Parts: sequence; C-alpha cells; structure tokens
Amino acid sequence: MSEIHNNIEPYARAVIALLKHDLSPSDSLWKDVEEYQLEIYQYLYKIGLELIFNAKDGYAFIRQLEIDDDGNTVNLLARRQLSFEVSLVCVLLREIYETFEMNPTNIMADQCYVSHLELKEQAEMFFSEGFNRVKFQKDLDKYISKTLELGYLKIQEEGNNHAERIYVVKPIIKARVTVEELLDLKEKMKQYVESV
Repeated sequence: MSEIHNNIEPYARAVIALLKHDLSPSDSLWKDVEEYQLEIYQYLYKIGLELIFNAKDGYAFIRQLEIDDDGNTVNLLARRQLSFEVSLVCVLLREIYETFEMNPTNIMADQCYVSHLELKEQAEMFFSEGFNRVKFQKDLDKYISKTLELGYLKIQEEGNNHAERIYVVKPIIKARVTVEELLDLKEKMKQYVESV
C-alpha cells in the first residue's frame, strides 16, 4: 500500500478536481494548484490538456488543446453545449466585464457588478421585433441561473425579488469567453436573430 502512496504525485487530487470543475481560492485544493502549477501544466500538456491558472483573478480550470488543424481534441473533457439563450447571457457578461475593465474610473474597483434588471434590459436590446421576447424574458431567470452554475456570476445582494438582485461578474468569464470568441458569438447570434 505504501508503494502506491509513494508513486502518487502530491498534486494528483488537484488534477482530479480540475478535471471535474473550475477551482477558486476558496477551494481546499487551490494551494496545491498554486504550489504545483508547473508540474500540473506539464502533466496535463502530455495528455492534450492545458491548465489555465490566474492567481490574481482567482480561477483555475482545464482547457482541451487542439491536436490538429481541424480543431479536434483528445475528447477527455465533456464539452459544455450551451443553449443559444445561455450563450447570449455569457456574451452579455463578457461585454459587461470588458466595459468594466476598459473604464478608467474603475481602476480602483476590484469587482464588476451587474443587476438582474440591467442584464434583462441589455438582452432585450439584442433582439429584433420578430424574436419571441416574451418567452425569452420569462425564461431569463433560468438562463441567468445557469451562468451562476457555470461559475460566471456570484450573487452579491439577494434583493426582495430577482429584479433587485445584484451579481458580481467573475473574472473567469474573460478566460472562458475570449475576445475572439466574443466577436464570433456575437456575429452568429446576430445572424440567428435576423433569421428568426
């Protein structure tokens, strides 16, 4: 038994946790990722994965590397297939975070905030007249809840109802939705909305 224990890398539990979900400084294995960052990166790279670690912004996760020009991966991680509506909320959150970072008055602010109502209003502006806005607005709470589950938002203030809720947009949205992906998603969404 001790021979097996001696062969297990000290960062093994951190790698297993990262294969299951994103980590933040509040996770018990965060210190292991911080301490063994290079070793974890090297190990994951050998199996077609990449460690994305940002101590300043407080996130760590694994991304699959493309192994050929066609964009294929080793398919070790399940891809999150997001619905159009959840993708739209992610795009809005990424834009909100981008605006927050670019605004010189926010230089001393360490967190980006958005209200539930503000998200709804921004989503409405995206759609043409033909789109089923009523259904989208009715289901928007569900789509925002999904972004909470994905770890892109955190509830800062609960409020008396959803409309009064205030969220923190977490910095991990920058790494999960890059500027290039943001532009690509916006174009696809525009085409989709126009076709409806």
